[in-house]
Amino acid sequence: MKVLVFYPHNPFPPKTGSHRRFTGICMGLKSMGFQVFFLSSTLNTDTKWNLPIDKDLKNKAADRLFVYTPNLFDRQYLKFAHRYYGYLKKIPALSSDLLCPPGMRSWFSKILDYN
Repeated sequence: MKVLVFYPHNPFPPKTGSHRRFTGICMGLKSMGFQVFFLSSTLNTDTKWNLPIDKDLKNKAADRLFVYTPNLFDRQYLKFAHRYYGYLKKIPALSSDLLCPPGMRSWFSKILDYN
């Protein structure tokens, strides 16, 4: 059985408690026999992705690694959305498109269909 795990930051190497907890959860899922697909993004992160990562560590924590990089449309879309919320003086909800633009939603769908 596949488990898709999304974490918005690069947890490699696991320096913080959050990173260690995340990799621990993934390793626990793998030890229970699950196939772990780790999904992340370069969109909202303080810890930059420098690929390739330590393969040994990645293989212990996940079977597959997918990192989303926003395309030009997503960047333009986000620029507009930030202006829109600023103009309305509204705080966007956590479920808003600011955290998951259209290209990223499409990317998630493709990974769900991945065999």
